[in-house]
Amino acid sequence: MAQISTTIQNLLNGVSQQADSQKFPSQAQEQINGMSSPVTGLSKRNPTEHIAKIFNTAPSDVWAEALNRDSTERYMVFIRAASKKTITSIDAGTDTINCTAHGFVAGDELRFYGSTLGTLNKTDRYFVINPNTNDFQVSTTSGGSALDITDAGSGTQEVSLDPIAVFDLIAKTEKTVTTTNSAQYLLTTTPSEKFKATSIADYTFIVNTGTTVAMDAAVSTDTRYKAYVYVKQGDYGTDYNVHLNGITYQYNSPDGSSGSHRDEIATDYIAGQLQTVIGTPTGFTITRVGDPSDTSKQGSTLEIKKDDGSDFEITVHDGLGDTGLGVVKFEADAFTDLPLYCRDGQRAKVIGNVENNEDDYFVKFNADAPTNEPFGKGSWSESIAPNIQYKIDASTFCHTLIRESTGDFTFKEGSWDDRTVGDTESNNDPSFVGSTINNIVLFRDRLGFLSGENVSLSEAGEYFNFFRTTVTQTLGTDPVDVRASHNKVSILRSAVPFSRNLILFSDRTQFQLTGGDVLTPSTVSISQETEFEVDSTTDATVSGSSIYFPFLRGDFAGVMEYFVSPDTETMDGHDISAHIPSYISGSITKMASSSSDPTVVLTSSGLTNGLYVYRYLYRGRDRVQSAWSKYTFDTGSTVKNIDFIEKDLYIVIARTDGLYLESLSFKEEDKDSNSEFKTKLDRRIKESDCTLSYDSATQVTTVTLPFTSYGTIDIATRADGGSEKDGTRFSVTQSGDTNTVTVDGDITSRKFWVGDQYSFDYTFNKPYLKMGNEQGMKSTVSSGRFQVRHGILTFDNTANFKVKVTSVGRSVRTYPFESRTLNTSGFTIGGPLVLKDGTFKFPVKSQGSEVDIQVVNDSPFPSVLLTMEYEATYKTRFGRV
Repeated sequence: MAQISTTIQNLLNGVSQQADSQKFPSQAQEQINGMSSPVTGLSKRNPTEHIAKIFNTAPSDVWAEALNRDSTERYMVFIRAASKKTITSIDAGTDTINCTAHGFVAGDELRFYGSTLGTLNKTDRYFVINPNTNDFQVSTTSGGSALDITDAGSGTQEVSLDPIAVFDLIAKTEKTVTTTNSAQYLLTTTPSEKFKATSIADYTFIVNTGTTVAMDAAVSTDTRYKAYVYVKQGDYGTDYNVHLNGITYQYNSPDGSSGSHRDEIATDYIAGQLQTVIGTPTGFTITRVGDPSDTSKQGSTLEIKKDDGSDFEITVHDGLGDTGLGVVKFEADAFTDLPLYCRDGQRAKVIGNVENNEDDYFVKFNADAPTNEPFGKGSWSESIAPNIQYKIDASTFCHTLIRESTGDFTFKEGSWDDRTVGDTESNNDPSFVGSTINNIVLFRDRLGFLSGENVSLSEAGEYFNFFRTTVTQTLGTDPVDVRASHNKVSILRSAVPFSRNLILFSDRTQFQLTGGDVLTPSTVSISQETEFEVDSTTDATVSGSSIYFPFLRGDFAGVMEYFVSPDTETMDGHDISAHIPSYISGSITKMASSSSDPTVVLTSSGLTNGLYVYRYLYRGRDRVQSAWSKYTFDTGSTVKNIDFIEKDLYIVIARTDGLYLESLSFKEEDKDSNSEFKTKLDRRIKESDCTLSYDSATQVTTVTLPFTSYGTIDIATRADGGSEKDGTRFSVTQSGDTNTVTVDGDITSRKFWVGDQYSFDYTFNKPYLKMGNEQGMKSTVSSGRFQVRHGILTFDNTANFKVKVTSVGRSVRTYPFESRTLNTSGFTIGGPLVLKDGTFKFPVKSQGSEVDIQVVNDSPFPSVLLTMEYEATYKTRFGRV
């Protein structure tokens, strides 16, 4: 029998679901509420901090997005499930709004809709007061008095829960959001599935992926059926002919035999004679350019049109080889064929030069004095074709949330640029028109939308323009609209800017959009990169030099790391969850990563009251940490959204009594002010956030929290730099889910933390003996008996923990460690909590394969685990050769 010891050098690599004999020593069977750090070791995670209650009623679904403008401006945007209800009537006499089975409760925030709302308006938020089954009143402030309704309005009137809220993460106050009927764009029962967003400067662009984008029904002015006959040159003895609907009208100029004939070959004179010759054909109007009341100001161009606006036939010819007269009716063979005098706003099509590979284009006449002389001298500029749809229906397209100079917000339709040149062929509709949008992205100073198999990117630097600004040449700044070509349908679901390229994800294929040093319509290309399965319902996230995206594995989920292979310099992937195939339950619903910490956090449909956390570390090309674990919260919690800002994770949690916002720091060795540690209580608040009431008769203090707790409330002192020291727990009496607890004695002048208890749990792999083989690798010894006598746990900066040893066929044995005991160095009664480092030896006395060893810390105080050593004996009937 050999006496041996084996050491686990660190506890940094989280959970593995491989066979215990195949796991790395640094991996575990389970890790809950523990933070794995190569710097500090394995510690109890930081607590969540209560920030605010966002909605008084827990929504069935919610979408949220963090806006990180800078270190002084940070916001969280919320869109909750909401739908419109019809108002049956408004009683101005009783200030009551009648709405059958509205379902609203006191304090609910509302928005109203309708063309005539009277005293109410559609830009502001209102609060429900005095609700009954079929009616309610409203106030303009939370908890205020009933609004005096003096005008009931008329027509169709509707109401919904206010779908949008913006919360200031710095000031911890809600911001005012002004809307118009644009709030209707946000109404859906599944906002977490419907909305995508991206932000730049003061604008957040929000897309409803369930809305089909359409063009507005409005069309450009139809000027096709007007003709402009203009005299280009006059000469003696020349015939000038206008053929109008089969009838020829002719003017013959004088032969020049008289000196007076000189004035009669002027172009404006000839135009006047043609107008006289043509006269007033039935159904036509003939107008001469210039001022009709002053013949001295009339020019050489005639406008001919039918009174009913219909089409007609017109041609001209003359005795000067057809160089004396010109006519333009919608089309001109060249720009030089256009008249110098025309009606303001008249459009014409210029036929492109085929030899020069020029496209047709459209121009519009701009009169020099459009008010005084709308039919006069001017110039032609490129324009849009007549009688075509030219603008996107903003009510169906991406909306904008704008931070105003006042610090408040406005939600409204986007101010999208119109099509101002070309037609639907030379300047076609963006590919997303007629379709729904799948996602939105900001890439290389262009705003982009994914729809079907296409990526549409705006004009460079002009996020509101998706049309060309000229069709006479291709500009490098022009919008880009390109399709991902593949031999099977590949609907693009999400996009991630990565290494100056754009990685595009379909359900089964990954593409890469590239554009060289400068992204232009001529340099852009999309190439197929890889074929990995993707759960396209959840967007990928970037952390460090990799992209992380989810995929489904039956009833469980996995995560792929996507990166540029250093060997091939092409994109490649690696399943970082291969060793936990059935750990992430359900599908992944959100992924978030920190820009300043090697951490990826997930939410899933199978763990609604917690998070999955992945922490990693590379040294060069070697991965030295790949740690999966869980964070869990109270059983009344449903995590709805997560977002990182630097090292702070903002968590949106629905509970029975409302929607809450909390934060969780991923800073290592994070400490409270005036303290050497951070008190570990979830939903943590200070005594100043509570209402305290002391009853001298019962000698009990009642503590009222600003929220209902669905866990176990704990209270621990908070160091204030003076007489109050940290680390003392009060005895708390709690009755079920409540917002009030009692504490013996008067603590109204004490400083303390209040929050929910949570437990750190770490279950070691079963101890196995491993020995080196000929290749220098350690392999598990499966023969013989490996009997563990003791475990020796090394710790640092620790207050307490418990070791639980569970052997087959035996009851659980618990061995507690407390840093604060009467014979501990540095301990004083009433003094601060003493944190210790050292070792803790505990008996195991079990065969390694038949024992589970678990470390638990359910106190509000820290524990940091470093290494584990086993003292054991090994006995075998046979020697190894």
